[in-house]
Amino acid sequence: MLVALVLLNPAAANPPTTYLAFLEDHLIEEATVTGKGKREAYEPAVRVAFRKSGNEWSSICDPRAFVRTPVKSCDYKDFKKTRLWQGLDSSNNELTAKAAGPRDPVAYSEVGLLKTLSPTLLDSSTDRQILFGGHNFWAVRKPLALVSGKYSKSDPEGWSEVDLRADVVPTFLQEFVQREFSVLKKCEPEFPSRTQKIQGELRMDLRGEGLRLRRQYRSQSRLEFWQIEIPAVAIRLCGSEHTGRDWNEPQALKVWVFRDKNADLGMILSLRAKENFGAFDKYELIEHRDFDGDGSTEVIFWYSGYVHDGYVLLSDGLTKLTTFTWGYH
Repeated sequence: MLVALVLLNPAAANPPTTYLAFLEDHLIEEATVTGKGKREAYEPAVRVAFRKSGNEWSSICDPRAFVRTPVKSCDYKDFKKTRLWQGLDSSNNELTAKAAGPRDPVAYSEVGLLKTLSPTLLDSSTDRQILFGGHNFWAVRKPLALVSGKYSKSDPEGWSEVDLRADVVPTFLQEFVQREFSVLKKCEPEFPSRTQKIQGELRMDLRGEGLRLRRQYRSQSRLEFWQIEIPAVAIRLCGSEHTGRDWNEPQALKVWVFRDKNADLGMILSLRAKENFGAFDKYELIEHRDFDGDGSTEVIFWYSGYVHDGYVLLSDGLTKLTTFTWGYH
């Protein structure tokens, strides 16, 4: 009898842990005048967010999705020494950052921040936009993804944006969005806005003609993303009778729907926003790359909600969602 013997390479069976961080615009000086980021100072800061150990991605802090991470819940044991991080800048050129140990955070918004040694260019530009902004800052650039090992430019699943010829939402997506928002909490008319349990509610059914398709992405492996806009007219803020256009008026809500490798539909949205139309979760695509070298693309979004910011990572053909998020108070 012949017996086949296979020698396993321990390194291959247990690949090294991959860490994923982001180079951010970090606010170091509060605004001194009214306006969008005027007279604010920003510095580059490395924030470590995710860990890939074995076959699973996880947050380096609290594993719960969309949680306001407790300051003392993060695991910094692998970041005590100086570490080089690699990535690509906004022009797709190689980028290296150097960080040495955690900053010993005392505020919720400081979780994951490392002592950044380089780059150190201070930015006081007033040309800031809300696209990648958060609760109390207006970033001029999107966060840049960094890995603890060799950075790969590879996108095995071949993602690309679809050139839209119309903004009509396909019927199957209309029905999915309506189902996802079919059970919502309601405003309590007798209470003022600050004592309401939620911030906003739907004031009408989500009819197909009211939804608009804003962006679409498709991979060569038949995975897809759709950004769908729910109009402001469909939303009522609780305890608000404003008729003017001010900060307390409803805003159009853009939600991301995706189709995973099993052809199932899903939505990137926190539980709070699924129940509460005043939460106004915002998601912006950062990057799609094979960050851990396993032959599969990970997709990363910037997330900003009510007093709540962070990152969302989708992996394994969009079947697994991992978040790293923080609050401000």
